[in-house]
Amino acid sequence: MIEIWREIPGHYQNVLVDDDVIMPNHIHGIVNIYTAGVGAPYMAPVRRNQSHEKAVSPLGVIIGTFKAAVTRQIHKVARFQDVRIWHRNYYEHVIRDKRDYERIIDYMATNPENWEKDPEFLE
Repeated sequence: MIEIWREIPGHYQNVLVDDDVIMPNHIHGIVNIYTAGVGAPYMAPVRRNQSHEKAVSPLGVIIGTFKAAVTRQIHKVARFQDVRIWHRNYYEHVIRDKRDYERIIDYMATNPENWEKDPEFLE
């Protein structure tokens, strides 16, 4: 899964992935989206998915493609062919400044230490 995550920039222009942490039941990762030639974080205007009339953001496309690629890889293993891998949505937070970035990096770094306190932890 982590290889697929780190390959994201190779599939999207002006997108970089930052720190990431793989947990037993979820992943934390930072995606930077930049405007061409400017170097400033940017989210393109929301566009409509023509088949569903539902708003689709650039981040939504990136995360949806990542989840699909991981699902295909996991479903190649016979015993996992019918296993549901992902929750329907994902949590996103726009990082607005260095302090916010450092807080999130710290949270991601300490999250594995807190796994045993998670309600989904199984001994």
